[in-house]
Amino acid sequence: MQKCPKCGLPVEGEFCPNCGTKITATTPVQQAQQGQPSPVQGKVVTGAPAKSEFDGSRVMYFLYSILIGMSIILLFIPVPWIICAMGRYTAKHTVISGKRFKFVGTGGSLLGRQLLWSLLLICTLFIYSIVLTGNYVKFFAQNLVLED
Repeated sequence: MQKCPKCGLPVEGEFCPNCGTKITATTPVQQAQQGQPSPVQGKVVTGAPAKSEFDGSRVMYFLYSILIGMSIILLFIPVPWIICAMGRYTAKHTVISGKRFKFVGTGGSLLGRQLLWSLLLICTLFIYSIVLTGNYVKFFAQNLVLED
């Protein structure tokens, strides 16, 4: 449940029933910073927002890029597993409001989706590429959880 930014009352819809202010959707990170329950785990984080950072190295990203380049020779078959490994690495080394994340997606589940997306790309003469990036973002968001 969100709070009205103007009067502070709890609001369940798009508009505050008390003052009529339009309520904008917030991300789980914004909800955690405001002390609201997150739909990810339902936990309430209170207090001042903690430091957010990425503590991984650029070298690992470079090495993953080399692996993706090498997978071209292998007809792109290992790409989903490499992408998921990058997702695990990124999540493991990202801290948002003092919380670490964990990526639980698998290369096999991404491979199935990539095959479907490739078929849709071919059938729509690459018009489907407009929403393809959003599909990857959605896959990562669905497979990202807070570590205990």
